[in-house]
Amino acid sequence: PPPDGDNMAVNTSSSSASSAAIGPVADRHEASVIGNSAPSMTSPLPDMNSSYNRELLEDLMLHTNVVMARPDPALVAEAVDPTVLFATFVNCSNSMLSLEMTKDATKVAAGFSDNAVRIWRLDDHASGGLGVDDGREVIELKCSSKPIYAVSWSPDNNRYLLSASADAQVRLWDVAEKRALVTYRGHSGPVWDVSFSPVGHYFVSASADRTARLWATDYVQPLRVFCGHYSDVTACTFHPNCNYVVTGSDDKSSRLWDVQSGRCLRVFSGHTDTVSALAICPSGRYLATASEDHDIRIFDISSGAEVGLLEGHEGAVHTLEYSAAGDVLASGGADGSVRIWDVAGSFNCANSRAETHASIIPTHTFSTKHTPVSHVRWTDRNLLVAGGAFDAGR
Repeated sequence: PPPDGDNMAVNTSSSSASSAAIGPVADRHEASVIGNSAPSMTSPLPDMNSSYNRELLEDLMLHTNVVMARPDPALVAEAVDPTVLFATFVNCSNSMLSLEMTKDATKVAAGFSDNAVRIWRLDDHASGGLGVDDGREVIELKCSSKPIYAVSWSPDNNRYLLSASADAQVRLWDVAEKRALVTYRGHSGPVWDVSFSPVGHYFVSASADRTARLWATDYVQPLRVFCGHYSDVTACTFHPNCNYVVTGSDDKSSRLWDVQSGRCLRVFSGHTDTVSALAICPSGRYLATASEDHDIRIFDISSGAEVGLLEGHEGAVHTLEYSAAGDVLASGGADGSVRIWDVAGSFNCANSRAETHASIIPTHTFSTKHTPVSHVRWTDRNLLVAGGAFDAGR
C-alpha cells in the first residue's frame, strides 16, 4: 500500500531516452506587441494565406474545434460532496517541482529537478494496474538543461504537452512520439508557469523576468508581452472566453490583461505573500487567487472587488480548480490537505465591498499523512483527482 495511506502510489524512478527540440529564432525582449510580423489577434487563427503558417499548422496546430461530450447526468456526482482519488508519488519529494493531470484523469505529467518530464497513465490501460512497481510504462521527455517548473496539457486531446523550465524556455511536446516539436524563447529568466488556452492553440507563460507572454503554438515569437508586475510572475491562466489572461505575482497582486491590446484592465490585491495559484469560474464572473499566506480570495472580475475570503489551510496553497458548474472550489496545499469550498450563492456582488466580503470555511477536508498537495483536477463527472509527492520528513 502507499506509504501515505492514500489511494494510489506512483514510483518515479524510471528513465528513457532524451529527445531534441527544433531550434527557434533569436530571443526577443520587447515590452509590448512584437513587431509587425506577428499574426493579428483579431481572428482566432493565424493568417492561413501564408504558406509558412499552413506548413506549420499541418504538423503542429492543436485544433480548436473541440467537441465536449456531455456525461450522462445520472453518472455525475454532487461536487459539494465529492469522491477524491489521490495519487501519491514516492521517491521524489525533493525533485518533483510540478504536476498536472489531464481533464479525463487518464494521464499525469510531472516536471522534475533532473530536467525531465515524466508521464504516467492512471486509467485501466496502464499495464498491471495502479500499484507500485507494477511494470507500468513511464514516458520520459528530456531536452531541457534546467529543472522543469510547470507543465500544461492541451485541452482538446492528451497528445500535446507544454513544459516550462529554468532555462527561460517553453517546449511543446508530442507525447505519443516522445519528442519535442518546438522550443519557444523570449523570456530572460526562469519560466515559473505555463497554461494552454481553453481552445488549445494559444498559451501563456509566466516568468521571473516580471512578464507574462502570449504565444501561438505555430509561431516561435510571442504575440503579446504583458508588463506591469513589480516582481516575478508566478502563475497564469486564461479567462474562459479566451479574451483575457490573468497573472499572479511575487508582488502579492494579480492582474487581468486584455489579449487584444495587451493592456492591464484590473489589479486584484489583498494577499500578504506570493500569489501561487489562480482559477476562474466557468461563467467567467469570479476569480479565485491562492497565496503562500495560506488564504484564498475571491474577486468579482467585472468590478475588481474582493467578495470572499476562504480560510482554513495551514500552509501555502498550491492549487485551485472550480467544478464544471462553478459552484464548488477545490484547493490543495503544503499542509497536505484537499479542501472543498461551497461558493454557490455566497456573494452579493451588488453590494460587495472589500471590507464586507463573505468569509467561508471548507465543507470538507481530506487530509494526507505526509503528502503536500501539488495539483487538484475535477473530471466532467465531478470526480476530484489530486496528487503530490510523499515527504516522510513532513
